[in-house]
Amino acid sequence: MAIALPAVERRLAAILAADVVGYSRLMERDEAGTVARFKALRRELIDPILADHGGRIVDLKGDGAMVEFHSVVGAVKAAVAVQRRMVEHEAGLAEDQRIRFRIGITTGDVIVEGDEIYGQHMNVAARIQAMCEPGGVWLSDAVYKQIRGKMDARCEAAGVHRVKNIDEPIELWRVRLFAGKAGPPPPRRVGATAWRLSALAAALLAVLALVGWHWLSPGAGPSGKPSIAVLPFDSMSGEAEQGYLADGFAEDLITELARNGALRVMARNTSFSYRGQNRRIEDIARDLDVGYVLEGSVRRVGDAVRITAQLIEGHNGAHVWAERYDIGPSEIVATEDEIVQRVAAILFSEVWQTEKRLALRSSPDSFDAYTLAMKGLALKHQFTPEAYREGRQVLKRARELAPNFAPAWAYAGYLDAADSAAGYSGEKKPEDVDDAIELIRRALHLDPGMAYAYQALGFALSVKGLPKEALAAEEKAVELGPGDADNQMLYGRELASNGRFPEAVAAGDKAFSLNPVAPVYYYAMHARSLYGAGDNEGVLRTTGPCLERNSGHRACRALRAAAFVETGHVEEGKSEIRALLERGPGFTLRHAEVYTGFAGDPTANRRLIEALRQAGLPPGGDI
Repeated sequence: MAIALPAVERRLAAILAADVVGYSRLMERDEAGTVARFKALRRELIDPILADHGGRIVDLKGDGAMVEFHSVVGAVKAAVAVQRRMVEHEAGLAEDQRIRFRIGITTGDVIVEGDEIYGQHMNVAARIQAMCEPGGVWLSDAVYKQIRGKMDARCEAAGVHRVKNIDEPIELWRVRLFAGKAGPPPPRRVGATAWRLSALAAALLAVLALVGWHWLSPGAGPSGKPSIAVLPFDSMSGEAEQGYLADGFAEDLITELARNGALRVMARNTSFSYRGQNRRIEDIARDLDVGYVLEGSVRRVGDAVRITAQLIEGHNGAHVWAERYDIGPSEIVATEDEIVQRVAAILFSEVWQTEKRLALRSSPDSFDAYTLAMKGLALKHQFTPEAYREGRQVLKRARELAPNFAPAWAYAGYLDAADSAAGYSGEKKPEDVDDAIELIRRALHLDPGMAYAYQALGFALSVKGLPKEALAAEEKAVELGPGDADNQMLYGRELASNGRFPEAVAAGDKAFSLNPVAPVYYYAMHARSLYGAGDNEGVLRTTGPCLERNSGHRACRALRAAAFVETGHVEEGKSEIRALLERGPGFTLRHAEVYTGFAGDPTANRRLIEALRQAGLPPGGDI
């Protein structure tokens, strides 16, 4: 008698691969408890989410699973829902006790035999999952192309990678799980490797900045910078592989920090010359003429790698900050470049914001050119008439004290360009932007490699109505400082000015990923890109935190008004314009077009102006 064999068929499917991070370590610590927790998670959280989105588990092992979906959108929505719920579910536990998943998703032809499925796309999903950070969701390019525009999920490029047993490299995408909210969530809540390590950076320069930028570089004068030496990290395991990792992390961090130019960083050969020397930190700092020293170690703990770092005050050897991170060895090796870039980027961003706050609090008799310049920059970001008038005076004084100090010229030009566009002080009009451009060009004459000056120039050229030239300037800023979140956000702004809205949104997403403690103007610029892309709901979500932090921000208020009008809430839009005009009665459609409009995309520009007209913004000028 013939035995009936299961029918074999081919079909298109989305494949989700999930794996528990550090499962062996959790089992070693508490086998019975881990098994019970994982079963409860499946029963109460994971399986219901998968079922709700059409998922079917086709392969299950102790620490992971393969899930088939008929819908690519359903697979991504399920993955996002699982990871967001896991953040909430595990938030009350210690860092080393939390259960986290890596999730990778791809799509393609699979072979179906009964209840089982086979094919190379199963392997591809597993490989993508292995590259993903803990708590994250990574997608193949095929998945990304299918979900784009079909769901509320912001993605950022994760690079082109070679996947084992696949001939051609594939482009991967990372889902921003908390897009549309007030920036990414705190690092310890998300649990991703890169985010946890970026907390190291934020803490480092927050402490550095507390003593004041110019004091960290003795004898440097008005152009002084914070100074730091990164010593070689100690390998505590005695294993050659961990030694390479320790050196590699310290060396790459030195390189990335030095690229931006905002820090005086000791070169690798200089810092590493102190390897193995039993010398006091105070002596090393004095030898190198630096204000602070960073030292650390790498140690294997079970199947994890433990990185410790501590920041030490150079003049007295005091330990001012220390932190420890436990990371799977495969994670850090696979994502080392990304980790270093994020550490450096958030490091710069944090000191930037802290320095501005310190400058505002400084007493007048302590001001030098640097402090005055930073105060002027801080005042620019307050977006009030009084702040802009004072900022102009402060930056003039900085240039008088140090005529060759390029940042003072760049900051002054940027402030004047913003004032020309928005009319904050009442002293500048859009046609006055040529004066701002001259100030910025003077900065570039003094320092041709100053990324910030190109950033400011791009904005000023945009105000002048030259979107293509503005975009070229912002591209130069990104070229000079690719890991600088501000450069990425301003680049996104000019992409939007040129009507390249999907790219603009992606650049904004990247800026937020580089800088989770984003300043208020990030929200305004990102909202503008979202508006151009037709995502009015995204505009409303993004302008909310902007106005909570600065109720006088005109661009956020105007974009919010336009989004309300276009979603049928005209009265809410009119209310936003009334609030705008209460703070700045001189703001008109002319200002909105110059400051918030889309010079390179007439269709989007007309759409914005018409919405603001309906909301009650007065014409002004030649509009």
